[in-house]
Amino acid sequence: DRIDINTCENKSNLMVKGPGTFDISGNIYKTRTLAGFNAANFKFVEVKENAETLAPYCFQNCTRLEEVYLPDSLKYIKANSFNMCYNLERVRIPKGVIQVDEGAFSQSAGIKELVVDPENTVYKVDGNCLIDINNKLLVFGLNDSTIPVDGSVTTIGAEAFRGTTKESITLPPVVNGNDVYLGSMSFADCPNLTEVIIP
Repeated sequence: DRIDINTCENKSNLMVKGPGTFDISGNIYKTRTLAGFNAANFKFVEVKENAETLAPYCFQNCTRLEEVYLPDSLKYIKANSFNMCYNLERVRIPKGVIQVDEGAFSQSAGIKELVVDPENTVYKVDGNCLIDINNKLLVFGLNDSTIPVDGSVTTIGAEAFRGTTKESITLPPVVNGNDVYLGSMSFADCPNLTEVIIP
């Protein structure tokens, strides 16, 4: 089944249940705009052009979600937008995105394919980690991520590795006297983590 919503701006508590594809059109902005979609039962989400913001928690706990299409018009991915999307496999950060909040993909570390549009000048993928280039912030990492040690990361974001199956983490070295900062719960809920290497 395909569900089309022309605008989500004035909806405050929508609930979608059932398999199929879910299309979103319009400007997804207000905090509760898509909060009601948590735990929805769809595998693919296509966010339509003109959408600029994914609200906090909008797809939280969508445990069947495997893939999401994000349009080039998107600018903001707010905190916990894709929290606990355990089966999410593919994410492409579009060229227009200028802000991915820390924790946006918390506990969704099973992602196998993480790509940033080559025209995006704010973010890059290095070592299978999403990195905010200017702020040297590792926004989130995956089960098979390796933190770059070339000085491009000086902060591990809040919940960046939360819920991963990593057994070992090597932190970046101190570069030019700049310490490496760890955000809140950077490595929370990592049951297999037994080793943190500090160069």
